[in-house]
Amino acid sequence: GYVDNQWGIKAHNRPWIRSSGSFCKGQRVLEVGGAYSTLVQQLVSEYGVVGDIADSFGAGAGENEIWSRWGAPSEWARSHPTVNYILHDVGKDERDPCLNDDEYDRVFSVSTLEHIPAEERVSVLRAMHRSVKPGGLELHTIDIPIPSPKKVLLQSITDRLHWARALFPRWRSPLSQWILDFKRSGCVFDCPIPRSNQLL
Repeated sequence: GYVDNQWGIKAHNRPWIRSSGSFCKGQRVLEVGGAYSTLVQQLVSEYGVVGDIADSFGAGAGENEIWSRWGAPSEWARSHPTVNYILHDVGKDERDPCLNDDEYDRVFSVSTLEHIPAEERVSVLRAMHRSVKPGGLELHTIDIPIPSPKKVLLQSITDRLHWARALFPRWRSPLSQWILDFKRSGCVFDCPIPRSNQLL
């Protein structure tokens, strides 16, 4: 269901978004960082959702390389009229003016959040949380690297020892850092989360 240029890990993650989203007619959905994704267009066609994509399309850094592959954002938007494009990076400010409170039934991202600078992640997460309607869903796939067994062992020890986390923050596992960022943004986890050594 994906065109030839929709390759890579994103194409592996999109089916999970589709199957977990409980999408239905009339819902408002937002893909954060979707840029040239065709997922929202497919959700509009298949389920009758009202779809938005928020992304700056690489404005300011390397955009010509991106645009040469798929075309300028304005051309892409014109060729995909069933999707509303918000040419903006979400969450530089958690009170982001491009997102309204309780605006969307579904907010999701696919292999996008790991590209956000660490110091901006909590703000981006809070901006997305704020835009989800009561009873709505957020769905995110995040590429989390699992390093060598030696590093996983060190990270696993560091993650378990509170004093070690403070002294050796670079040894905190990427997974535990994401959990911390989501907790700081206001999320509560009600299910067990695997440790890095379990993922390895």
